[in-house]
Amino acid sequence: MRILERFVRVVDALSEGTGRIVMWLALAMVLLTSYNVFERYALGRNTTYLIELNWHFYSVIFLLGAAYTLKHDGHVRVDMLYHKLGSRGRAWVNLLGSLFFLLPLAGFLIWGTLWSKYGGFENSFVGRSWRFWERSPDPGGLPARYLLKTMIPVGFALLALQGLAEAARNALFLLQTRPPGPPPAPGAPEPEPDSDSDPDPDPKPEPPREAA
Repeated sequence: MRILERFVRVVDALSEGTGRIVMWLALAMVLLTSYNVFERYALGRNTTYLIELNWHFYSVIFLLGAAYTLKHDGHVRVDMLYHKLGSRGRAWVNLLGSLFFLLPLAGFLIWGTLWSKYGGFENSFVGRSWRFWERSPDPGGLPARYLLKTMIPVGFALLALQGLAEAARNALFLLQTRPPGPPPAPGAPEPEPDSDSDPDPDPKPEPPREAA
């Protein structure tokens, strides 16, 4: 139990860190987009590497931000039953969804970008890019496209780690000995322990979060 709790805390902290990086990249992308528009319509020119840098930022934001978004339950849910379930029912949905849908998909995409049956890593999607030091085919473009392609398996590896953390979080919630109550509202203060009872030395796992 303690190992799972530590694992969840470490992965949550990692996702929070990548989320902060993504926030600054988003700000940089907005400023760069504004300059590109100014340059095009006010100065009458386009700078190729700045245009490419803009969609490089967008790609990295999308890939690295997926784990942070999963941690905060920000991905779109399309369901008809989830919001009608109790806290344990939602925990089961989150646990099984992580194990049988999210993790296999992330693993497939990591494997597919890093391995090829025609030569292993060297002929894979990422490996070929590193082998030839792939750069932009456009004159004046960015020189290191292989770094951008590497962000694909990195992003999905972070997403898989957060998926494991979510599975562990919900498993810990389901293994509680006391029947859990309804999940607290976002930002609500934790209830104070009863002064007549002994404090519990082990932190309780968080209940599953409802969709926004």
